Amino acid sequence: MEGLASASLKGANAVGRVAGEKGLQHLSGGFNRLFGTPVFNNSLPGHSLQKNSRNAETQQPDMILFRSCVTRTCGVTRGERHEGGTLDALIVCSERAGVSFKTVSDAGQCCGQPWSSKGFKEQSIGKLTSLLEHFYEVSLSGRIPIVIDNSPCASSVFEEIVHLSEELRTRYEVLNFWEPVDYAVFLADKLELNPLQEAIRFFPVCSVRKSGRATAFEKLARKLCTQPVFPNQEACCGMAGDRGLWYPELTENATQRFHWDTAEVKRGFCSSRTCEVALSSSGVQFSSLFDALEMASRPA
Repeated sequence: MEGLASASLKGANAVGRVAGEKGLQHLSGGFNRLFGTPVFNNSLPGHSLQKNSRNAETQQPDMILFRSCVTRTCGVTRGERHEGGTLDALIVCSERAGVSFKTVSDAGQCCGQPWSSKGFKEQSIGKLTSLLEHFYEVSLSGRIPIVIDNSPCASSVFEEIVHLSEELRTRYEVLNFWEPVDYAVFLADKLELNPLQEAIRFFPVCSVRKSGRATAFEKLARKLCTQPVFPNQEACCGMAGDRGLWYPELTENATQRFHWDTAEVKRGFCSSRTCEVALSSSGVQFSSLFDALEMASRPA
């Protein structure tokens, strides 16, 4: 399914180069009305993840970096470039902070949320169990912390692990997971920051608010930016995993109803790849929270 989704996005990209972005959206919208297929969003296709890193083969790393299936499929947000190539901000910030890390073989691994959100509980638990077994092995039985790069995926692991059998919970309770906001705060404390001198939107996604990390998210935003702009209400961007792709009116309605302190902004940041897609439909380009950290920590 991961390979199929990735191939579909690449195919849509190719069509978009011929038909144009508006033509592609019109075409995919027609298929959506006729066959119920997803509507293509211009913020979906990103750049491929950075494959090589001087830290990638560290034998005893400080952290294990796990890329969620949505990041592996959609890539990192396009737009930011660094040293002649596409920027993988999470890796760049880790290296700047002197944190040694290892990226793991994660093809096909998933927290199970795509299944649980559609009511397939048994399949969801099966995928989560497989992922936790993978984490147990690569983390050397829990001795190395694991960073999950997408807030909804991290939240799903935290919430769904309680549904495992007592035997499995006991086995995997030694695992140490880091949610992306927590990891960004950890890196920020190690980096010399030059706050961005502009008004920027920062959006605490649903899983960040539900897990009680909204305050930490806002404190970090104020470290990274002199004029952080937050929504004036607790709200959902309407993406709800992938629902906003199948029913784009959800994200259109949600983002139109947001109230921000100022509309005079050029970009925004959050900690969920699919929420970046939904929020960008408002006309302000959203990207990863780690992009903001990277920009604020660039050497003078």
